[in-house]
Amino acid sequence: MVNARKCEFASSVYGCMHNFVYTDIVASFMLQKTVSELNESIPKLEFDIYEEIGIPNSTVAVNFLQPSGASNWTNVIFSVVPYPKYSTMSSTWLSILRSHFMSLVVQQSTLQLTESLFGNSSFFEVLKFPGGITIIPPQAAFLVQKPYASFNFTLNFPIDKVQDKTNELKDQMRAGLLLDTNEILYIKLTNLEGSTVAPPTVVRSSIILEVGNHQPSPPRMKQLAQTIANSSSGNLGLNHTVFGKLPDIANINQHLSRLGVGRLFYRIAVLFHADLSDQFLCLSLQFE
Repeated sequence: MVNARKCEFASSVYGCMHNFVYTDIVASFMLQKTVSELNESIPKLEFDIYEEIGIPNSTVAVNFLQPSGASNWTNVIFSVVPYPKYSTMSSTWLSILRSHFMSLVVQQSTLQLTESLFGNSSFFEVLKFPGGITIIPPQAAFLVQKPYASFNFTLNFPIDKVQDKTNELKDQMRAGLLLDTNEILYIKLTNLEGSTVAPPTVVRSSIILEVGNHQPSPPRMKQLAQTIANSSSGNLGLNHTVFGKLPDIANINQHLSRLGVGRLFYRIAVLFHADLSDQFLCLSLQFE
């Protein structure tokens, strides 16, 4: 029931995106209140939202209140706009706001609204954010460690759909890439337009050693590079009925050079030709 409500919510807010051509920052969430109940308290709702996420030279405007399929649930769509009208929101504060939004999306925090009027908020999503948005699903990794391999690929699904299947995606990739037990797969989900409800999603993947900061042996790095390149035609181990099918490999350009004593650098650029587009999608892999 919760997943069905979330899917319905994401679909409805995605359908509203064309209404925000001139608004840079748009987000949404759900409240278990009717539209008529919320209509009476819009100024207070805007104030509460601003108290939670407001940044200097900005204000919050509630743009739409959409009833969901369940009669007592409402989608609240709001924007953060410059205030006064022609003022500028600094890049530093926009970065802080983006981080706050990211935390709300992965439910590390929630909007604290006046409970007696609005109850508890849920299903926070971002419709637009300048410079894109990156969501980091909760996962185990030692972030101070430097990944020894990184590669990106694109799925034709929105972040919210991919995020719900993070464990399934990582398990399938681990099996498809034949990762060792001490190799951790760590992912970040990016939408370049700054939306968590609109496709596509760039899956930024890194492989980190579970213990220690030492690099794996050159033969292991080369083996993994070849496995990733070969696995691309096998959909990187992903079930195509769940995550879609990555396009076939159009070209592989592999370069190997020595950068220093005992230090090898591998780079593989794999170009995929999209079945439904004349453009190329690129999966890039780097070992350092």
